[in-house]
Order: sequence, then C-alpha cells, then structure tokens
Amino acid sequence: MLGVTTRAPVTRNLDCESVVSFYLTVFAGTEVARRYCASGRLVAAEVQVGDRRVAVEDAAGPPAARVDGPPVVPCSDVDQLLARVLRAGAVLEIAQERTAAGPRDRVQVVDPVGRRWSVEPAGPPC
Repeated sequence: MLGVTTRAPVTRNLDCESVVSFYLTVFAGTEVARRYCASGRLVAAEVQVGDRRVAVEDAAGPPAARVDGPPVVPCSDVDQLLARVLRAGAVLEIAQERTAAGPRDRVQVVDPVGRRWSVEPAGPPC
C-alpha cells in the first residue's frame, strides 16, 4: 500500500479509477494517494472514508488480506446516503426500519465491486 503503516482494507478491481471515483463521490471520501504504471493507468490508490482508509489496487496484484468487518461510514442522514449509494449501483443488504422516533439506526450495503459497508448515524452530513 502507499505509505501507510496500518493495514487498510484492500479492494482489488480491474478498473481502479471507477472504484476510487465511487468512493470519493458516493461516500464523500478524501483521496490520500495514487500510483500509476508507466502507461498512465491507475494501479493503486488510497481513499479516506469516515475514519477508515481504504486501499484500491489493480486486480493483477497478490490476493488481498482478509478484512474483519465492513468499514463504517458515519453519516448524520443515513437515508440520504442510502439513496445516493443505491443510485450509484450499490445493493442494500441490511436496513433497520425507520421508526416514528427518527431515522434508521444503521444500514449495510454492498458496493459495485463487492465490498460491504456499514452506514451509521453519526458525524457530519454526508
């Protein structure tokens, strides 16, 4: 990974550019680093999403390390973020029902490349 001392969850995909774009746009992530090959193709990147850093690497690399549990995206409006991730191609896996007392407590989605994400009501607007 690119200059990180702690192990980040790794997503392997043939199109790193589209995965990075998804994380930046949908989860309001912050790009930390990028690495290109000689031909100019993106082969690795790191994106900060909430309090987690996620590494995206070219699928041609060695197998990714196992990740314990899905990364958590804190968001003050879970329903708004849920609508955005579903429009972008993610699949709803688990959703606690919305109650009269307020918004959903938590949802879990699977992004277009198969990584699970947990969205919890906390932190800034997303």
